[in-house]
Amino acid sequence: NIKELLTGTVIPEIRHEDFKHIHIVIPPLELQNKIVEQLDNIYENEILNSKNLIEGLEKSIESIMKNTLYLDGLEEYKLKDLHVDKIETNKVIDENGSYPKYQSGGIAKYENYYILDGEYITFGRKGTLGKPCYTKGKFSVNDNVFIYKSLDSIVINYYLYLHLKYIKDYLSLANGSGAPGINYKLLEHYKIHIPTLEKQQEILAQIEPKEQLIELLK
Repeated sequence: NIKELLTGTVIPEIRHEDFKHIHIVIPPLELQNKIVEQLDNIYENEILNSKNLIEGLEKSIESIMKNTLYLDGLEEYKLKDLHVDKIETNKVIDENGSYPKYQSGGIAKYENYYILDGEYITFGRKGTLGKPCYTKGKFSVNDNVFIYKSLDSIVINYYLYLHLKYIKDYLSLANGSGAPGINYKLLEHYKIHIPTLEKQQEILAQIEPKEQLIELLK
């Protein structure tokens, strides 16, 4: 019924007066409470099942990535050999936009500006260590993250992200007690074992449907 009241083509809208006169059939309050109780139980079960399935899928992805360390023909690199040396950042103000700002633990807030546009990896350097995020689009960062973009000739950007996410030896590089941090020079010498580009693509093909299902469940 609401759709029948919409006007406009580019941006459909409904007048307040029309909306106020929509007829709604309401059951007695006691029945409403029973319906809500039933739905709450259904949603709680669905949420619990989804969380369990997400956890299982993430463990499966972690297993796939850790098993790559046992493949034949791996090449050993230092992290500094796998990404571009310098990433250009330019602040662009957009009063009509809302762009994520990443800190070491993930998205901290949304701002009306961005400094990067594209596919990058953010990596927590202080506070929440590691916890890499794969960014796609316009975003900004604070001082608590490193930003990486892989050298496509050696490693696929998303593969490097998954390695940093699930192969966590780099946490041994942390120092400090109050707000532990990771030294950039030490991290740059962190050794990574990488399969061929073809094998990386095969591994990502196994992981992609699992991650799509995770996003759908979330």
